[in-house]
Amino acid sequence: MNAIFYHEDNCFLDYDVGNLLRKNNFFTQSVTGIGNLISSIMIQKPKLVLIKSNNQNIVDIINEKYLKETLFNGVDFVFIDVDKAVELTYKKEFYKKLEVVIEEINKKSCDDFQIFNLDKYLIDFGFLPKYRGFTLLKDCIKYSLFLNQYKKYPMLQIYGKVAEKHNTTAKNVERLVRLMILQSLSKANLKELSKRTGIHEAIFRTMPTTNCMVEIISGYIESCL
Repeated sequence: MNAIFYHEDNCFLDYDVGNLLRKNNFFTQSVTGIGNLISSIMIQKPKLVLIKSNNQNIVDIINEKYLKETLFNGVDFVFIDVDKAVELTYKKEFYKKLEVVIEEINKKSCDDFQIFNLDKYLIDFGFLPKYRGFTLLKDCIKYSLFLNQYKKYPMLQIYGKVAEKHNTTAKNVERLVRLMILQSLSKANLKELSKRTGIHEAIFRTMPTTNCMVEIISGYIESCL
């Protein structure tokens, strides 16, 4: 997931706060200037924006009705009081507050998966729900999208997370997903599949690795959401 740290001076994110974000799989970008903040939100689509500023203009922009309902919809803004940021008591209270916000973001992010019909996207790829690997692949995609790191995050760790949920092993998850991919693609009309997904037919003919397929599907679904 993405987070943005906005400030108006050359300053760094507090070490403990930064560590908390990293532990919760946030990639944090630092920006200055209101224009850069808005463009970064448009591009990065962050779940969380930390504001270290007492600038009333920023407060007014964030609370502007139209922006709040469109561009800022789904973004949690947390303000750091510039004047109190050096106080130890304030730091402790802010850290606790941020923990609560992140916990809520994680819950909402998990709930967001229910909004999108992932079954439809997977069926578009020719994958058949009758196979056990279908559910496992769906959970792999959910974790990949949730972590927003499907191109960087070790797939073995994603298989491990799915394995914990289904009380099995990462190796078994990968095996069943791979079997389902092979069974489904062998019966699919690859030309039609290519038309539906916009992915070149040759990619499917090579029978890409399981890791590669999860990356391809995650990228495709992310572009559709």
